[in-house]
Amino acid sequence: MDANLRPLTLGEILDRTAQLYRSNFLLFAGIFSFYAAVALVFNLAQLGLGQLILSRHLVSLLWLTYATGAVEVILLVLLIGASMAATSRAVAAVHLGDPITIRGAYATTLPRLGRYLWLSTITGVLAWWPVVLVYAAFFATFFHYRGVIAAASHPAVAASPAQQQATLVMGIFFVVFAVLGFPAFIFSFWMTLRYALSIP
Repeated sequence: MDANLRPLTLGEILDRTAQLYRSNFLLFAGIFSFYAAVALVFNLAQLGLGQLILSRHLVSLLWLTYATGAVEVILLVLLIGASMAATSRAVAAVHLGDPITIRGAYATTLPRLGRYLWLSTITGVLAWWPVVLVYAAFFATFFHYRGVIAAASHPAVAASPAQQQATLVMGIFFVVFAVLGFPAFIFSFWMTLRYALSIP
């Protein structure tokens, strides 16, 4: 790898990135496979838990799927920080011509792993707080009115004024969610790009 450092155009950056990953595919794929494997195990466990709850008609325990989903998000935010730190170490070693392995890339990050994980957490919160806020408001409203709306949707029961009002509120909130959700996602995506080089 040519380690000549100079200002590059966007095309040169993308070309060198593709060349770097193509010539060291197993190294970088192996570093990221740890994160991907943990994400796969958590997703499969969450799907299995959801199917188990539905098959046994334990609807009151559906909150467990949301709780495990929250734990998964927190764990994956931490793991992506560790993977990014190990990838950055591997990129530096490849540019300098030093030998590096998957284990070695992770091992070199251990002395400052806490700082990398904390930085990954902070940037994740700063970037995605609008989306989290919109989704939290949506689910809070949904769970608050779901019993009333379910009763109103029953064909044998005439909807009361309170049920009609709850249905109207949920309809309005769906529109507000759609209007606010899109700019919140765009903001979060833009901030993620701004913080993308914080760990490297």
